[in-house]
Amino acid sequence: MLRVSFASVCTILLASLASPALGQISPSDAASLGLELHWTAALKTSLAEPGKTSVTLWQSSLPAKTSIEVAAAGKTVLLDTSALGSDGQPIGVEGAKAQAEMMAKRMRFAGLKPLISEKTSPTIFLLSTASDGAVELMDAESGKSLWATHVGQIGQPTFAATINDKFVVVTNGSTIYLLETATGKSFASFRSEDAPGEAAFEMNGRVYLVAITGRVLSYAIEDLQAEPWRFVYGGRSMIRPAFNRVAMSIAVPVEPKYTYFFSAPSGSLENADAFSPSPLARLESQAPVVATPVPFEDSFIVASRSGEIFRINPALGGKIAWTASTGSVLYDPPVVTPAGVFVVTDEGILLGYDSATGDVLPGWGGSLTAFKQVLAVSGDRVYARNTANQLVAIDRTNGKILGAAGENLRFSFSNRITDRLYVVTNSGTVQCYAQKGMVTPQIHEVLAPPPAKEEKGKKPAAPAAKPADSSAEEDPFGGANSTTDEGAMEEPAMEEPANEADPFGNG
Repeated sequence: MLRVSFASVCTILLASLASPALGQISPSDAASLGLELHWTAALKTSLAEPGKTSVTLWQSSLPAKTSIEVAAAGKTVLLDTSALGSDGQPIGVEGAKAQAEMMAKRMRFAGLKPLISEKTSPTIFLLSTASDGAVELMDAESGKSLWATHVGQIGQPTFAATINDKFVVVTNGSTIYLLETATGKSFASFRSEDAPGEAAFEMNGRVYLVAITGRVLSYAIEDLQAEPWRFVYGGRSMIRPAFNRVAMSIAVPVEPKYTYFFSAPSGSLENADAFSPSPLARLESQAPVVATPVPFEDSFIVASRSGEIFRINPALGGKIAWTASTGSVLYDPPVVTPAGVFVVTDEGILLGYDSATGDVLPGWGGSLTAFKQVLAVSGDRVYARNTANQLVAIDRTNGKILGAAGENLRFSFSNRITDRLYVVTNSGTVQCYAQKGMVTPQIHEVLAPPPAKEEKGKKPAAPAAKPADSSAEEDPFGGANSTTDEGAMEEPAMEEPANEADPFGNG
């Protein structure tokens, strides 16, 4: 009798996993496109204006997490080794294995054949920001809420928060708030000397901010009340800057048609010269860049409104590796992976380019029409949203549509970090889907510098001698640059323990 009881529980459990969940895409529709529901969670942030909730992903530099996987009957459960035990301490690998073995024993008793394995995966954070200043940090692989808080004044505009391993930075009006990423506790706040054009962010001990008056400001966290580093570039900047953790550089789109690149060195106020940012290069496009540049390896992928796409390396004096032209307006950043650069034009054409050469990928030359957004790239598939608000699966290798499902996909965001597909409902429910068989996420963002390529028979060149007077260094922009307003540059002419009644641990 007991065996029958456990088997019945397993049957009920597997049936419930296959039933539709509250959200924009049902698990059955997703399954028809090769996806399975990874997790579902409800945001704790304010839902007063759910359509204005911004979601950001961040790949942490923290060591990879270890989890224990229990798989049976085509379903899997991951036991988090960092989960707290009855003594208030993390259960660790051995504790998770013990829980897994207890779970597996009940499954075997129920007639299943479970397999236990050890998995490692990077730490990915999901950060949501509501229009009223509510902020929540979640584990992007489990949906677990890590902390939630509220920042700033409701009457002031709140930009989408930015995140790194140390800080979550919230820009509310002209006030910048720094929260500890690990805890959500307030670390510091200060008022910017100028009105922000976009969200501030922190990198290597400095807070960077682009102002609507045509300046980039940088405040040292060691003394946020001290005079900031300033660079004046003339045109207004209202587009979110991007930063490259491999090249330690920043890309700032500026009206009318430039993108400026700056170094973001690490250091302290004791060595202010080495600690201060410096200009590296400037890219001139045919039209304004209205999409945030995308970091890729040691370079940036920049898309302009005129339809140009550039791969540029600021550290090499702004060397352009390749240029492609879509022939149509580009408003949204592309999704960039080692497998390709995928972008939707204003006319709804979905295009794909080789990330190394800029060549059009086979089958991606313009036959895919009536699209709105690229959502994720997973294995040999690209997932996108079409103008009918359906989820569409496309074969990455040849550009052929594999299928479309649903008709209610409205609130979604592009995942440029991993292969997971995230959608957010109007009620604040977040769904995370993964391609079948992809238990651990596939990472697109490369955090280590690519290996140096040396020509055969040639020795590496000796480093150039440092000039005696650093102020006499050649200006990479071909004009004056300064840390003061007076030196403005002129414009050039150009889980819980297993539930006893449920062998998968789901109550």
